[in-house]
Amino acid sequence: MAEETYVIRTRSNDEKLVQEKRHLIARCAIELFAEKGFKATTMRELAQACGMAQGAVYHYIGTKDDILHLICATASSGGESMREYRKELGTANPVQALIACIRKYYGWADYDQENYIFFSREIIHFSRQDREMLLRSQLEIMGVFEELLNEANKKGKLKVDNPAFVAHQILITGYDWALRRWYLRSHFTLEEYCDWEIRMLLRQLGVDARVIPKLIEKSRNVSGA
Repeated sequence: MAEETYVIRTRSNDEKLVQEKRHLIARCAIELFAEKGFKATTMRELAQACGMAQGAVYHYIGTKDDILHLICATASSGGESMREYRKELGTANPVQALIACIRKYYGWADYDQENYIFFSREIIHFSRQDREMLLRSQLEIMGVFEELLNEANKKGKLKVDNPAFVAHQILITGYDWALRRWYLRSHFTLEEYCDWEIRMLLRQLGVDARVIPKLIEKSRNVSGA
């Protein structure tokens, strides 16, 4: 059975304008929802945050729940973006490509930290379809890490007993940076956090500690960081 498409009502025929306004609504909503919670935030407050009349907001969406879908649809592009970034790295050494992808992922977690906080608190309010959309995106990001770990393992660059488990751990450390920023930011910059996590991971995967600083530096050149 084909998956049912989520349709958001609009009273405008200008598709470009609809997309622009929905992007604005979703961006303002994520900040309010992260601060006050989905249920506690009123449409009047959201309209004020967007600089729009409340009636104008309903010109581009049908219900408050539609905003959850807009936020989810934007967030679910992470898997595809990671896959595209991996392609940009081309034939780079799999260890250097892995480090570059981890660094890219942490950067996204830093930029989208309000989204991470919101999803962790409000996931219960999402539809099953939207929860599955988010899960697929996370699995695709993990899939990129797992492929690189497998490639490095086969080439003897790393010693990985369970690539799927390690890929999941990488995903979780990105979440930690977003969700535990109240603590981590008082001790590390994003760059420092990246480097420490990567150093610890590579040591656990059998890389000589003396080689790790060079690998990290080379990965910056590969990723353009």
